[in-house]
Amino acid sequence: RLLSAVVAACLIFGAAAAVPQNAFTDMASVTASAAYVQGDFEYVPSSNGKFAMVTKYKNTTSTSCTIPDKLGNMPVEVIAQDAFKGNTKLTTVTVPKSLRVISVSAFEGCTALTVVSELRNTQLTNVDKYAFKDCTAMKNINFPKTLQAFGVGAFENCTSLEAVIGLQNTKLSGQLYSTFKGCKKLTSIQFPEGVGYMYQAFQNCEALQGISLPDSITTISDYTFSGCTNLTSVKMPANLEKLGDYAFYDCKTLQGEYMLRGTKLKTVGEHCFTNCILLKKIA
Repeated sequence: RLLSAVVAACLIFGAAAAVPQNAFTDMASVTASAAYVQGDFEYVPSSNGKFAMVTKYKNTTSTSCTIPDKLGNMPVEVIAQDAFKGNTKLTTVTVPKSLRVISVSAFEGCTALTVVSELRNTQLTNVDKYAFKDCTAMKNINFPKTLQAFGVGAFENCTSLEAVIGLQNTKLSGQLYSTFKGCKKLTSIQFPEGVGYMYQAFQNCEALQGISLPDSITTISDYTFSGCTNLTSVKMPANLEKLGDYAFYDCKTLQGEYMLRGTKLKTVGEHCFTNCILLKKIA
């Protein structure tokens, strides 16, 4: 009864929510001050000399790019910070099987990019913050089983993204901050067990219709599903303890009686379910 009362109150009352600090650290951020050149690519060797990191793609007119398996006779394992950032001509990028890290803003603002070919056949573990932010033409992406982490806003404002493939079979864990925020055409997605915290992860994903959240999630924080106006169903995680402010704000089509039963919910934020006009009994 107490939980029901708290939830009922959050449908009506609320206040502005505080935004948490970015909990991620940048990975594979390198400078190109001592870069080598091979073809259209600038690169630097790793500190141990065992692999290469692409620091810049110099061709600004080509629509397709194949990153070589090796640069300087070293396997390419990292696409470094800003390496392709702002390239508005590229439509297709083929990545090498040795790839492990796509670093900060590596493809940010590549507005014509539609395909990252062979990504599912790589050894990718990390997609760092803003790696594909504002790649507004990208329609799908296919992840390998080796994936472990996303940085803040990794796919934010990928407004044409419809399908995220293979994610449920990965090793993804930890936190999701603004990961798919503003992906207006994304209709569905599946996650593996291991993800524990979400913040703004799907805000304004207007086409998202349903989602089954893994039981490892303990917190659905502020604005996570806010503005998902076509979201009809959510399978809540059994270990859920906290719903943040505006977590489901304006989810006008969301339904599901007693959807919070069976969870460990202790805290419900303000305006959590405001404008969820089809919700009735949820706890």
